[in-house]
Amino acid sequence: MVHCTAERRADGAGSNTNARLFGAVRKSAVTMAPGSGASDVLPEIGVDDRDIVLSRLHGLSPMAGTSLDAVLRNLGVTTVIATGVSVNIAITNLAFDAVNAGYTW
Repeated sequence: MVHCTAERRADGAGSNTNARLFGAVRKSAVTMAPGSGASDVLPEIGVDDRDIVLSRLHGLSPMAGTSLDAVLRNLGVTTVIATGVSVNIAITNLAFDAVNAGYTW
């Protein structure tokens, strides 16, 4: 299983600023800083020793501009089944990116 998380450095370096959503994230009391725990995979889901966790500092898609596509191809994955907390944003973006990259959805 591959888990994709989103992080944001305390200084915002490398993160998008070009949409209202990103402004809301900047104003949030939850920092999502790397290592803070705020962007960790939920304990209820858990991370197995065989799982891969990929984080990103920018964008709305777990695939665009990340190593997710290369990791999936190296694992021999041809079909993507996505779940997550951001169905209206990240999962939708992932669905389009995966289809455009040739994965079965």
